[in-house]
Amino acid sequence: MIVSEKSYNYTDQRRESTTDIGPILDEGRWARFGMWVTFLASLAFLVDGLALQVVSLSIPAIMRDWHVPRAAFANVVAIGYLGISIGTVCAGMLADRFGRRTMLLVSILVFDLATAAISQVNGIPELIGLRFIDGLGLGGSIPIATSLIAEFTPTSLRSRAVNLGMVSISIGGVSAGLLGARILPGIGWRMLFLAIAVVTFAVLVLLLVCLPESPRYLVRNSASHARLRRILNKLNVIADPASQLVDTRRRTTGRNAFAEVFGRGAMFNTMLLWGAFFFCLMMTYIIVSWIPTVLAARGYDLTVTSSTSSLYGCGGIVGSLLCARFVETLGSRIMMSILAGFGAVIAASLSILPLGPQYNQIPMLGAILGLGLCIGGLTGCLYALAAHTYPPAVRASGIGAASGVGRIGGIVSPYVAALVLGLGGRTAFFQCVGVCSLCLLAFLLLVRSHIPARGA
Repeated sequence: MIVSEKSYNYTDQRRESTTDIGPILDEGRWARFGMWVTFLASLAFLVDGLALQVVSLSIPAIMRDWHVPRAAFANVVAIGYLGISIGTVCAGMLADRFGRRTMLLVSILVFDLATAAISQVNGIPELIGLRFIDGLGLGGSIPIATSLIAEFTPTSLRSRAVNLGMVSISIGGVSAGLLGARILPGIGWRMLFLAIAVVTFAVLVLLLVCLPESPRYLVRNSASHARLRRILNKLNVIADPASQLVDTRRRTTGRNAFAEVFGRGAMFNTMLLWGAFFFCLMMTYIIVSWIPTVLAARGYDLTVTSSTSSLYGCGGIVGSLLCARFVETLGSRIMMSILAGFGAVIAASLSILPLGPQYNQIPMLGAILGLGLCIGGLTGCLYALAAHTYPPAVRASGIGAASGVGRIGGIVSPYVAALVLGLGGRTAFFQCVGVCSLCLLAFLLLVRSHIPARGA
């Protein structure tokens, strides 16, 4: 039996000693608690966005200090994305075993320490090693924070909460650009890494004090039920101490899950989604990691290159919010096709636009803002599309597999960027971005299971 302010009876009547927590997790009071957890988990996304941007912002300054070419940093960027890919897979498994909260804190601690250590390196080999460790922590924090938001949020609010959390990555990127614009010109890149490490540590302490463990994880382990009861007590929902807490939500078996993602009728959409994620994330990482370097090569100072990174991130925030609104009106096929098409046009315009401090900067800044809007909106829509494509029982597997393939695009992105920059400079660089956007458009047009417009 359950005693609460509203006298709800959540007890499974078939077994008087069993209490199903499922209804509790979907009621109004839990929704308010879930939004608090969403805010806390979003701070993990925020520092994730900071850490993702700091290397790309610092490359021009490090090149100047160490007298090394930009091509030498291709391995630095790639190894970071490799670490993210490995961290994404390993942290998910470890979180299932040791808890979401525990592994999120460990992940943030790893990339905080690695970020601080990078401020003291003096060569490319050291930077590569620490960036790999940094990537392991970064990769772990993204899926775990997403899981925490999803598992603390009622079903009706889950998509909105996850999208709000992901916007924080762009906010972190904007914040990194603003910090870089203030710190890089006067104090240097080493202090930028230390500043971001300090911010990350402050977030780590706040999460350590305030972030609770996932109820979905706690209910699986009877030894953790006392912790779960304490969380429920904060909401004035008191479970009978004599009852056993359970979650009766069923999961698909491994074989059925595989069939839902790769079986007959699903394989075609899965392959198309993988292709879309690959080109979208490759395009994203090319821009995020190399825009400061490309602009620095055209003569812009560190203040301008850092500011453009912030502007790109602002575009991503606006694009994500607009996409969330207009996907419901237009449907995902039309909305994403518009964004991908405009992204290709903007990239083509940047390939021919006069760039340099002697030219008017407004067209360049406007194009960077527009590119961020298109790519940010496309990224958010892709995750929503993957969630729509796969049924609830295999949704995490489907999204995780698609995102993993997208990370491969991130791994190859620095080599692609270095190659095209070496062959054709910034013209070839932006043309490459435009080609990625067109490839993404082709995959999106072929996907069958698009989100329909409201009323369609």
